[in-house]
This record gives sequence, structure tokens and C-alpha cells, in this order.
Amino acid sequence: MTLAEIKIAALKLMNATYDYIVAENIADYYDDTNLNDYLYKMNESINRCFDRLLSDNLAPKKVVELADLTTADDGYHITLDLTTITDFYQLDRVIYTYNGYYESDCEYILEGDTLMLESREGDYKLVYTKTMPYIDDTIADTDTIDMQPEILRMIPYFIKGELYEEDDANLAANAMNIFEARLLTLKKKSDVHQTKVADRYGGYYD
Repeated sequence: MTLAEIKIAALKLMNATYDYIVAENIADYYDDTNLNDYLYKMNESINRCFDRLLSDNLAPKKVVELADLTTADDGYHITLDLTTITDFYQLDRVIYTYNGYYESDCEYILEGDTLMLESREGDYKLVYTKTMPYIDDTIADTDTIDMQPEILRMIPYFIKGELYEEDDANLAANAMNIFEARLLTLKKKSDVHQTKVADRYGGYYD
């Protein structure tokens, strides 16, 4: 979904115009006095929405192999400077596998920006929350926002909840309530953790 598609969806929610509007023509709408005030305010509103997603731990996550990162191993601990991961925001968990054994949330030590893991045979994977994009004038409306579609579809409600308050406080509040309800649904979904994992040989680990 592009940034333009998010903005057009928000304009439609606000009934900002009854004309036919499409994402491909968004550049023209910045000159429309009925639309430009909303459009010029949307970037900051979207950034605040992204901040909210981060605070609720609903920002996109990424899984990377520790072996693909630059680490140090003294024979006792493997250390990794997390600041070397350019899109890193927050560590979620560490996965450990070895000869069919799977540990979905293994122990680690975090000292500031340094991650320490036990040096042992096997493979580690990091699961972490990615940084959110910052929408400013360097981001084009044609750029794609890389997030789950169900999250992207929520953003127009947040925008309406913020920007439509002066036009109709009740409708703005209703839009924000819809955003909060969908946010809660996603939080409940993300809080569901698997407690048993089957290995390739048919056994189970708690």
C-alpha cells in the first residue's frame, strides 16, 4: 500500500470531497482548497500513528540469522552490537536451534546496546521490532509503506480521528474508537504465544 493510498482512504473517510479521487492523481489534490489542508497535515498524523504502534509493540518484526551479523566470540559468550543493525528498534526474543531442538525464547543478556549469548553449537536467530519510517518531505506519496495490510488499513481511521475533530468532533471520536478497537484486536492476536513446538522427529518441547 502506498502513502498516497493511505491518504486517499483518509480523505474518503472524512468525506472531504464528493469528487472521484484516486491515489495516482494525489499531486493534483494539493492545489485543491477543499483537500490541501488535510493533506499537508497528514504526514505528522501518520508519524504519530507509527509512534502509537511502536508503544503498543505492534510495529513490524523481523527475523535475522545471527550468523549473518558481525559478532565476537570469546569461547564463552557471543556478543553483538545491536546498533549495527540499521532497522533495529527493540529486541523481541532470541531463537536457538540445534540438531532438531528448537528453543523459541532462549536466555540472553542485554547490556545497553550489546547483546550477549552463550557460545555453543547451534544457530541463533534474532526476532526484533523494526524502526518505523519517518514520513517527511523526502518520502514520496508514491512510496510503498512496508507493513501488514491490516495495520495499514487502520491508519486512515487514526488520521480522521485527529484531523477531523474541528469539522465534527463526534465523527472524529468515532473514527478513533474504531482505530482503538482494531488496535486492541491486533494486540490480543500478537499476545498469543505458542507453548509447544514439534520438532522434525515428532517430539515436543515445552
